[in-house]
Amino acid sequence: MSKEEDKENLVEDGDEDKQEELTGTAGQASKDMQSMADGIDPAAFANLDLGNESLNKAVAFAGTELAKLKNAKMNRERELAKVAVTGEDIELIVSELELSKTAAEKLLRENGGNVDSALRSFIEA
Repeated sequence: MSKEEDKENLVEDGDEDKQEELTGTAGQASKDMQSMADGIDPAAFANLDLGNESLNKAVAFAGTELAKLKNAKMNRERELAKVAVTGEDIELIVSELELSKTAAEKLLRENGGNVDSALRSFIEA
């Protein structure tokens, strides 16, 4: 995976916290796990009986962990939504980095609405 693809994964993914920004194989694995979690309802695990106690415990644990991941993702999205960004700043990021408006807005929000910090973080990633 090239450095360019790593940058695209970082900006377009939208699911990772700063602490989870990984590159290469680790980054791809993290993205894959997040995308798998997006389509699964944790409640589906609650009443699943597979007839084996240890397997049932494992499934229950997976359901609990999935619920935690989804909760953390929602909390992160709420926090990012609180960050004020201007349309002018979004347009600047779009024109300078050739990103979509959505990706530019996310990048700005992840950097506290600071254009300079957003540009630097994208370039250094």
